[in-house]
Amino acid sequence: MNLRPATPDDVETLAHIHVTAWQETYAGMLPAEVIAAQTIAKRTSFWRMSLSENLGRVWLLDDTGFAHFGPQRTRRWLAQGYPEELYAIYLLSTAYGNGTKLLKASHGRDGRPFTANVLTGNKRACAFYDKTGGRILITCKDRVGNVVVDEHVYGWRSLEPRKNQDHSRDLSPI
Repeated sequence: MNLRPATPDDVETLAHIHVTAWQETYAGMLPAEVIAAQTIAKRTSFWRMSLSENLGRVWLLDDTGFAHFGPQRTRRWLAQGYPEELYAIYLLSTAYGNGTKLLKASHGRDGRPFTANVLTGNKRACAFYDKTGGRILITCKDRVGNVVVDEHVYGWRSLEPRKNQDHSRDLSPI
């Protein structure tokens, strides 16, 4: 397993993972046209800009996954002591089981508290976030494309799993 910080040379790989993971993850959760709007060209442009402008930390797992962390974008969570945000973590289905390693490597050594948003219908991601110690801070409405969705905002004070946690919801976590 090769886990390393992404570089500008990785934009096409990141775009491919991003689009493919959307197709694998959100089929049945989001309308097909919303998923189809995530194109390689759009994602390549996004990753080129993100990496060239140093918008957070991006870690790449081989050609199968990535995690993107950065400064908290929501004042409410910043005020409540969550200075960082996990903007995205995606793994191709062939790499499921490597999510915890990717999350720990990309989070960094300082262990700062962070948040992440996830669709409430994404049971695999919710189980993964629960397993890694995340707690649901709030459930709210958001938009993905032109669709209103329900999202959980998870918060982590650390990446240590909670003791006496019920893992019965685990669905082969990422």
